[in-house]
Amino acid sequence: MGRERYIIRMAAAPPRERIECERSEQELRVARTIQQANLPREAPQLEGWQVAPYCQPAREVGGDFYDFHLLSEGRVGLVVGDATGRGVPAALLTTGVCAFLGGVATTSGSASPGEVLTRVNEALVARIAPNMFVTCFYAILDPNSGHLLYANAGHSLPCCRREDAATDLGARGMPLGLMPGMSYEEKETDLGPREGVLFYTDGLIEAHNPQGEMFGTLA
Repeated sequence: MGRERYIIRMAAAPPRERIECERSEQELRVARTIQQANLPREAPQLEGWQVAPYCQPAREVGGDFYDFHLLSEGRVGLVVGDATGRGVPAALLTTGVCAFLGGVATTSGSASPGEVLTRVNEALVARIAPNMFVTCFYAILDPNSGHLLYANAGHSLPCCRREDAATDLGARGMPLGLMPGMSYEEKETDLGPREGVLFYTDGLIEAHNPQGEMFGTLA
């Protein structure tokens, strides 16, 4: 009998780096799906007003979110915020925050922005991980009068553009989920024709131009 020769080829195991990369890509897809599910499908249609939301996630999906609440007497709640962290944990935290905000705002139709943030903060403190928190700007617009009442939980200050100048909408308050018993300062302004407000997260001002410089804010 002749000698038979066998060639055994063994497939090399994928490198560890490749496995980690595939896992990260999968988590990224999951986080992006969760984030998109949290965002409203359409903006409210308000006569005489233009509401134009826009969200462009970076490669590492964070906890950025916005929302609208239809309130009593034709008023509209406007929300923009950012949960700390990246990926799935931040996206899941965003889901909870949006649910809390929507529940408090719509079931307590007469609650002011500061009251809404106070109640949401108490709910989050009891549930959030110690190393996480959420910044949030909450405003209530009366489309008929242009009156805007707002409160801020440590979020980037919206920019109010008027005919002759641009100013920040400043109000003091700690981020949500850090400490119990927090109260949130409320302020107000009136918006006239051809005036508007830009709500944003830090992803906008931390973006870089072609020269590698951050956009930042006006001094």
